[in-house]
This record gives sequence, structure tokens and C-alpha cells, in this order.
Amino acid sequence: MLRAFEEIVPKTKILVEKVAKIKYFKYIAVTILFVLIITIVDSRSWLARIGPYRELEKMEAQKEYYKQKIETDTKRYHELKTNNENLEKFAREQYFMKKANEEIFVIEEEEEEKK
Repeated sequence: MLRAFEEIVPKTKILVEKVAKIKYFKYIAVTILFVLIITIVDSRSWLARIGPYRELEKMEAQKEYYKQKIETDTKRYHELKTNNENLEKFAREQYFMKKANEEIFVIEEEEEEKK
């Protein structure tokens, strides 16, 4: 273990010396550090600003979904209010209502599990 460490230390020293010989090393290091702080660490970072935009896109998609849902429900409501046959059909299908001399049998189909 000690030998491996002794072999690694000179190699890292040589690497550090080569990097230190670069004339503008400290400027490059500070620039890289600055970019990392701006993009990741800072509370107002670019990554933190992306989150609300993604949330806004999701909410806009939900808004479109609910607009379509309201439109279909409004049409259905209008049909139920204007046509008694549709109202009776809706009551029978959704709430299992029946006439006095009828019997209702509910048949539920089992869905096959896909493997």
C-alpha cells in the first residue's frame, strides 16, 4: 500500500508542476470555478431558473387538457338538458337507474393481463 502511494505522489507532483507552468493557469482555474458557481451552486443559478419553466410547461399542458374537458362536458350537459332520451340513457348507464318493472344486471368484464 505504501509503495503504491509513493509511486502516485511523484506522478501527481509532476502533473501539478506541468499545469503550474501554464502561464494563465490561475485565470483559467478562476474562470472555471466562476462558471461552476454560476451554473450549479448559486441560488439564482441557471439550473434553478430552468425548473419554473418546466413547471410552467406542465401547467400549460394541464390547462389545455382542462379546457378540452370543460368543452366536452359543456356539450354533454347541453345534450342532457335538451333531450330527455339522452338524459334517461345517461341515468341508466352512470347511475344504474331503472324503471319500476325492470331488473338490471351488471356484467363486468375482466381485462386480460398482458405479459
